[in-house]
Amino acid sequence: MLLSLSYEISGILNWELANCSISLSATSYCGVTSIPRHKFTGNSAGFIVFSTIYNEKYDAEGYIGYRPVDKMIYVVFRGSYSIANWIADLDYFTTPYPGCANCRVHLGFYNYEQSIIKDIIKDVISLQKKFPEYGVISTGHSLGAACASLVAADLIMAGIKTTLINFGSPRFANKELSEYLSTLIPSITRVTHHRDLVPHIPPALQGFQHISGEYYEDVDGSVRECSGYEDPTCSDQFTLSTSLYDHYFYLGVTMSCDTENNNITRKILEQLKYDAQKLSLRGGHY
Repeated sequence: MLLSLSYEISGILNWELANCSISLSATSYCGVTSIPRHKFTGNSAGFIVFSTIYNEKYDAEGYIGYRPVDKMIYVVFRGSYSIANWIADLDYFTTPYPGCANCRVHLGFYNYEQSIIKDIIKDVISLQKKFPEYGVISTGHSLGAACASLVAADLIMAGIKTTLINFGSPRFANKELSEYLSTLIPSITRVTHHRDLVPHIPPALQGFQHISGEYYEDVDGSVRECSGYEDPTCSDQFTLSTSLYDHYFYLGVTMSCDTENNNITRKILEQLKYDAQKLSLRGGHY
């Protein structure tokens, strides 16, 4: 079951949109075959699915829809749980990013995003013609967060004003691209959770840098706005004692499907909890 807790919020974070985005991101783990039949409840109640996103080669999954209550179109991407996804995650090679001098992007993430972007642009344009007063949000968790960032940029370059709200994103850009996208995307909310391991990969030492817009959720659930690209008082304060377990919990929501369609992720969470408890007894971290 998805949980909704009260948190202390500072800065300009739009809490209503963030709540809906994290709920939709968790639902993405249900898989594209069940998304069209999914009953959206809680913070994403009233969401209507328009289309699903899928590419077999890169195992890319997500969905597009809209929510009349907040007049928003959401483009949602699933995070990693398949071997194909992890191969993409661990490929640290970069490739030039078009239209930006000296900009380079993580090759695996970029290939993943490029495999689905044409249909996404087409579907978002179709929805905007139907609902011209609606805004657009690109969102996702983990690998889905990196994809959401690249998609937000491509939507903007296609003439579609887009807001980015993502959770637990890995790095995917070099310094030049990070600065370019941070200027190109007008509204960025990049949420990190306490000691989450994933925002620390690929390593900064390999030339990667986060985009701006970080909001840091601490161990007590308080969320605060950070500064710059790699704020040393936020997620970046943890360089050694990171936690994979923290990656699966954001804003009070467990990052797994709220049905029985996602047993793989549930088993992973159970194993992580068991390992974390063992290491805690030994005085270590996971």
